[in-house]
Amino acid sequence: MDAFYAAVEQLDDPSLRGRPILVGGRSNRGVVLTASYEARPYRVGSAMPMVEARRRCPEALIVPPRFERYQELSERIMAVFADFSPKVEAPKPFRISSATFPPDERLPHDRRSPNR
Repeated sequence: MDAFYAAVEQLDDPSLRGRPILVGGRSNRGVVLTASYEARPYRVGSAMPMVEARRRCPEALIVPPRFERYQELSERIMAVFADFSPKVEAPKPFRISSATFPPDERLPHDRRSPNR
């Protein structure tokens, strides 16, 4: 899930919704952990030096990461995924950004022909 950390911040703080968010430290030596979709048009993204991200998107709000919260929501979402397939794979501890379903697995709600 792209921009997961930023989406969690916007979920927990509605005043951040619709605004460009950079999750990471405020130090110019740090990097952007993730950027919200609102920041993406400014060509800001993950792993970019924070100083460059702030230059490209000066109106962005910088939000410090809350890894415990991201882990909590990641575990809840992975539990939902597991209801669809026991073959869901994801590395720990922050699994949600890398979760995958097997490509040959049909989900219970998938009414398409198996030959499709």
